[in-house]
Amino acid sequence: MYKKIIASLLFLSICWSSKAQFGLSTEFRSYPVNTWENIVGDNLFDANYGLSLDYWFRLKNYRWEMMPTISASLSPAKNTNYLESSDIGLTTGRFQFKNNIYILDFENDCNCPTFSKQNGWFKKSFYLQVAPAYAWNRLAVNTAETSTANMHLFELGLGAGFDIGFSDLVTLSPYFNYVITNRFNQDLIQTIENSESTNLNHLVVGIRLGLRPDYARPSYMRRRNLRY
Repeated sequence: MYKKIIASLLFLSICWSSKAQFGLSTEFRSYPVNTWENIVGDNLFDANYGLSLDYWFRLKNYRWEMMPTISASLSPAKNTNYLESSDIGLTTGRFQFKNNIYILDFENDCNCPTFSKQNGWFKKSFYLQVAPAYAWNRLAVNTAETSTANMHLFELGLGAGFDIGFSDLVTLSPYFNYVITNRFNQDLIQTIENSESTNLNHLVVGIRLGLRPDYARPSYMRRRNLRY
């Protein structure tokens, strides 16, 4: 499943590359100890890696940028002592609606890349990020046979980042956020009472490669589209 999601991301990036304003991101996610870890006796998902693809647009007169995003992430199966011996892994696909709000330069209608802005680099590049999302999570426990459980969760990411413009066409944006999810119950990893709920709250550190193919076109053509 994870390979299919990655292939879809690559296919979409090729389709959009010639005409869209889009970004590719790589992310590291770390899940702190939660109810499952207390049961299993180990930190299950301390290393989770992901890729994402987004489409970029913004408000015309204010620096509020929006990026519908699809992503996939994976925690490699980890050997534990749960049920004598088992490998437990987590695969996630999610849809996010990221909002980057440049609070230090909000009332600025310059819809130009960071590289083209003069003076006050940090003021123009720093943003707060709010990212509501829907996530499909597949938990797999491998013992003598494989058992799986699906968790459909709502997420809210809160964080910040900044832009580093290398040219009008290319911008790198390191960012971080903390993701809060709703609580849920499932039966795959059980307690004796089988009544405890948990969540998948976690920390995200990522870097986004933003591409603006529209700036490869003559300036008089860009001005015709008010989103640019």
